[in-house]
Amino acid sequence: MAMAKAKVLRELLQKPGVHQGPACFDALGAKLIESAGFPYCITSGFSIAASRLALPDTGFISYGEMLDQGQLIAQAVSIPIIVDADDGYGNAMNLKRTVKGFIAAGFAGILLEDQVPHSLTPLSFLLPSNSFNFLPLIALIGFHRLRRKRVGTRAAGRCCPGKRR
Repeated sequence: MAMAKAKVLRELLQKPGVHQGPACFDALGAKLIESAGFPYCITSGFSIAASRLALPDTGFISYGEMLDQGQLIAQAVSIPIIVDADDGYGNAMNLKRTVKGFIAAGFAGILLEDQVPHSLTPLSFLLPSNSFNFLPLIALIGFHRLRRKRVGTRAAGRCCPGKRR
């Protein structure tokens, strides 16, 4: 069934023009989108995080929670569903697991973000979108600067800011 939905989605997206597909966060929303005549819908990571956890879409919701909610959505309708998979929920092995799991859940398409989540570093806006591999380097540079600052502070006899010894 998922492969048939993927084929329908592929054929739809190959047609010229703009193809509207509203976002949903639960099975009822997907049913309403389908009954309104839309040819597909997209799961909204923000909406699912908000409805399940009452939290923003900033990495709080897990792969398992998205998979669980997504299965309910995909099983409720006959139109193709595109899932919001964030950054794949981890490294390359996690991404492989995420893709396989979402295919098995019945999704016809997957949206993946190839960027560093903004919550990881205040410098992320400076980095190119494929710079995830630079994060350890940034963390290392930051650690080195912090360590150098503490060592320098101790050497000056001021171990703790605000305290005199």
